[in-house]
Amino acid sequence: AKEYALSDSPVLLYGEEGSEYYLIAEAIHNNSTRKSGPFISVSTRGMDKDQQLQILFGGELGIDDAQSRKNGVFIKANHGTIFIKEIEHLTLRVQHQICRTLISQAITRTDARPMDNVDVRIMAFSRVNLRHLVKMGKFSEELFYLLQGLTLHIPGLNQRQEDLRHYFDRFMKEYSQKYNKHLSVTQGGYEKVQQLLWKGNLIQLRSFCERLVITSEKRSIDEVRIQNLYSELYPFVSEVEGEAKVVVYQSPEAAELSAILEKYHGNRNLAAKELGISTTTLWRRMKKYGIEANYK
Repeated sequence: AKEYALSDSPVLLYGEEGSEYYLIAEAIHNNSTRKSGPFISVSTRGMDKDQQLQILFGGELGIDDAQSRKNGVFIKANHGTIFIKEIEHLTLRVQHQICRTLISQAITRTDARPMDNVDVRIMAFSRVNLRHLVKMGKFSEELFYLLQGLTLHIPGLNQRQEDLRHYFDRFMKEYSQKYNKHLSVTQGGYEKVQQLLWKGNLIQLRSFCERLVITSEKRSIDEVRIQNLYSELYPFVSEVEGEAKVVVYQSPEAAELSAILEKYHGNRNLAAKELGISTTTLWRRMKKYGIEANYK
C-alpha cells in the first residue's frame, strides 16, 4: 500500500465483507501527494442510474446547472481522492461517464462540451472479480483496465493471525475503557480467537468484542467463555438435503457430527472411525450438543 501512495493512478482493492478496505484506502491517500486534498468515500449500492449520477456528478450531465454540479462528488473531491465502495454496483452508464471524466480530466455534458476541469484520483473496492463481470457484459472493459493497473488483494483476518490478534486487543481495550471494565484474556482465550472463523472480518470482530466485554462477569476471559459466546452469536445454519427446513446447530462441530452420523445412518462405530475418535468420545460430544436422542 505504501508503494501505491507514490503513484497518482487509480487503485482497485479486492477483499471480503467487513475487511479494512476503507482504512487502507485512507492510508494510501494520507501518504500521497493529495493528502492535503479531500478524501471522499461514496457507496452507490442500491441506487439507480439517476441517483448515482446525482451523487457523483450532481445530476444528469445534459442539464446546465452549475449549483447541482458543485454538489457532485467529483467536484467536491477536486485535488483529492474519491473512494468508491462496491464499484461493481455502478450502472454501465455511470461507469462510462467515470471513464470519460478520468481520461479528459473534465466533467463533460451529454453533448461532449467541457463543463468543469477536475483533478481527482479514483480508488475503488470490490468484493467480486471485475474481470468476470466484464466477460458477462456487466462492467465496462475500459473502466476495468483503468482500475486494474494498481490492484491490491486484502486477505481475510483468518489468513493474518498477527493482525487478528492486534485488532482483537485493540477492540477489547476500546470497549473495556468505554464500559469501565478491567478484563484480561488467557492464552487459551487468544488461541480460541485465532481458531474461530471471522467471515465478517473487522465488523464481526468488533461487535463480538463489544458483546464479550459487556457480558463478561469475570475479569479473566478464557477459551470456554469465548467459544460459548461465539456459538450463541453465530450458530451454524445448515439446510437439510431434500427437506424444506433449516436446522440451526450450536456450533460447526455439532453440524459435522450430525452430517457424519447421517452419512452412516446413525452407526456410531463407523462415524467414530471416520472422525478418528472412540465411540465413547463420540457419544460424549453428541450429548454435549443434545443430538444423541436423534441417533439411539
